[in-house]
Amino acid sequence: KRVFKIRHYMMLFSVSIAWWLFADESGIMRIMELFDYKYYSEYTMIDRVEAVISGVNMFLSHPFFGVGYGEFRNASINYSLGVYSNFDTRMVAHNSYIEMFAELGILGGIPFVLIMYRSGKRYLSIMKAKLSSNRAFNNIIFSLFLGWTGLMVGQIFLSAQVKKQLWLIVGISISSNIWARTQSQRNTKTHKIDSEII
Repeated sequence: KRVFKIRHYMMLFSVSIAWWLFADESGIMRIMELFDYKYYSEYTMIDRVEAVISGVNMFLSHPFFGVGYGEFRNASINYSLGVYSNFDTRMVAHNSYIEMFAELGILGGIPFVLIMYRSGKRYLSIMKAKLSSNRAFNNIIFSLFLGWTGLMVGQIFLSAQVKKQLWLIVGISISSNIWARTQSQRNTKTHKIDSEII
């Protein structure tokens, strides 16, 4: 049964990727732009690597407080290696973790990572403890955990720390954890009362 579930999710993932790539030309064009070395484009892989290097250099230069919130674009030119001569587009880091550490240093970056970690741990604890006997609730939590996982991986390739979806998933992890614990306590009290009556 478990093998069937894994195969089911792998097939769903494969179909999603195939649809994204071949549904229209935009998916294929997007991938081709990433490796476009002849013509300058803000989507090329070189530019993204250059932006990440800038972010790492910013963090190493200002490890505690960073360069300031929202200042990555302005500061990136000063911290790039200049590998690509046209790197003056003031790009974001395309990596939320590097951008947070570059802009806010250790004092802002570590709390960001801890918030992301705790939200995922909340989803896992609800699923592991089966705090709710409601199957629909457990399926929703599993779906939210998959969404959280996608966002955490996506943040390696995108600057998504200001996206509403990310903070919505984090907020839902807190509220669902509170709700599940409340339900668990109610079920325990009800079970205790029933056993006392018997």
